[in-house]
Amino acid sequence: MRHSFFALLAVFSLMVQSENNDIKLATWHIAVGVGIGIATNPLHGGDDIPLIVLPDLAYYDEHVFFDNGVLGYTFIQDKRFVLSAITELNPENRFFVFWHPANLFLNSYRSSDLKLENSVSIETLDKKRWALDGGFEYQYFADDFVMRIDWLHDITGVYNSARASIELETELVLGEWLISPLVGVQYRSQQLNQYYYGIDPSLELEQLYLADDSFSPYAKVQLTWPFSHDKAVFVRASYDDYSQLSESPLFKEDHALSIFLGLKYIF
Repeated sequence: MRHSFFALLAVFSLMVQSENNDIKLATWHIAVGVGIGIATNPLHGGDDIPLIVLPDLAYYDEHVFFDNGVLGYTFIQDKRFVLSAITELNPENRFFVFWHPANLFLNSYRSSDLKLENSVSIETLDKKRWALDGGFEYQYFADDFVMRIDWLHDITGVYNSARASIELETELVLGEWLISPLVGVQYRSQQLNQYYYGIDPSLELEQLYLADDSFSPYAKVQLTWPFSHDKAVFVRASYDDYSQLSESPLFKEDHALSIFLGLKYIF
C-alpha cells in the first residue's frame, strides 16, 4: 500500500498535538484543497488548466487500496518494503483531453499559443484513446527517505508497451512547516512516445516525427502548515521534463509545470 496519505495524516496529528492519532483502515479518507494555481500544457493547441479545487481521495484496507486514481493490491508488506500490483489511467492523455483524473474539478481555458511554421496542433490529430496501465510498485522505506519503483504496461491495447519510474521522497519538518520534496526519472517506451507525441506518415501532414524511447526527470515539492487537526495551508509545485521529446512538432515547450497555493481541509 502507499503510505504517503497516512504519513500526512499522522504528521497533522503530531504537529497539532491531536489526541487522536489513530489512522482508520477500511474507510474512505477525503481531503479537498481550495485555492489558486495553474498546470501548463506543453503542446500546441493544448489548454493550460487553472487549478481551483484539488481533491484527495483514498481508501486503504489491509491489502486493497485506492489513492487518487491508483487502484492497487498489496501482497507483500514488511517493515522496510512493500510490493503491490497497481493499475491507473496513463497520465500522458491529460494533455489531449479535459476529462482526465488529473484535470477533474478544474476549469479549462485556452492559452495563447503562437503557431510556429513547423508546429502541429493537437487539434489536427485523431483523438487519443484512453489507456489503462497495470503493473507493479515496489516501495522501500529507509530511515530518511522512501524509494518507489513502478513498472506498468498498457493492458488495453492502446499503445501496447510499457513505462517505468524510480523516485525518492523525503519529509522535513522546519518549524511549523512540513516540507515534502520528491525527485524521479520516468522511462517511456518508443511505442508510448510514438502514440502520444509522434507524427506518423499516415496522417499525411507536412511534418513527420518518429519518436524514440526516453528518460525524463521530474520533481515535486509540497509545503504544508497544519494549523488544526483537519486544516492546513499548503503550496504544491511540480516540474516534468520533456526535452528528449521536444523535437516533436507537437511541443511548444520542453516541460510541464504546475503550482498551487491553497487551504486543505481533511474530512
